[in-house]
Amino acid sequence: MSYCCVLMYHAIYNNKEEFTNLHDEEKPYAISSDTFREHLTILKKNNIKVLNFKQFCASISNKNTVNFEFDEPSALITFDDGHQSFHKYAKPILEEFGYGGLFFITPDYINTYENAASWDQIRELNQGQHTVGGHGFTHKFIGAMLPEDSKYELEQSNKTLTKNLQTEIKSMSFPGGSYNKDNLAQANKSGYDFIFGSHCRVISNYRTYTSYALPRVAIRASTSIEQFSQIITNHKRYYLKKSGGALAKKTLKLLIGQNKYHQLYCFIAERLSSIKK
Repeated sequence: MSYCCVLMYHAIYNNKEEFTNLHDEEKPYAISSDTFREHLTILKKNNIKVLNFKQFCASISNKNTVNFEFDEPSALITFDDGHQSFHKYAKPILEEFGYGGLFFITPDYINTYENAASWDQIRELNQGQHTVGGHGFTHKFIGAMLPEDSKYELEQSNKTLTKNLQTEIKSMSFPGGSYNKDNLAQANKSGYDFIFGSHCRVISNYRTYTSYALPRVAIRASTSIEQFSQIITNHKRYYLKKSGGALAKKTLKLLIGQNKYHQLYCFIAERLSSIKK
């Protein structure tokens, strides 16, 4: 059966200095430009059809039940947060292969984060085969917010992107994969038709995706080339192993809360970064 593997990337760096300048919490998800180019080569060698967002949308067979029908093994390439490397590295490398990317942008980062892409760069990420989507307004964890705060976070993100890009914003991903069923309904009301999370699985033909966000597979600095090949070819053992790890992570988040879990993640990332130095 055909499927679509939605790949989730973050920052891309080209040399050691650029890697060092990343925030510690970014480094576990950052990959080199050479690695990214190698990933695209592997997709091509495995005859994985890389879809741009418009092609992905065209694969939906029933909008009411959010069913998809892919005619062959496929992939959608997404990026979270709005790092300037999206424009500097991801966009031109994708274009070398004739591919398009879906870039989820956090508008508040543009004015508060030194490594964020500018509005001019983001506009270029919304041209040709490329598309921009939302990623919250401030990158706070939406699932941990009060209803009125999550409503603002979703609506303000869409309004800000729509105003600056002069186009409808129809897709988004939840920061940290944090959401609940009420947030899904709020996201729909805010104008988003395609809503992505971060639970690790492929999108299967004919499966209904109304009660939870569309799955994506996080690509990390630690993701080996062998693992990447397993990810894009829907290797059952890989996804079974990941589902066990995801369950453990979900349990920990429920015990200590999403925000404390993120604090723990940042602490570990900082310690690992200091050890490597």
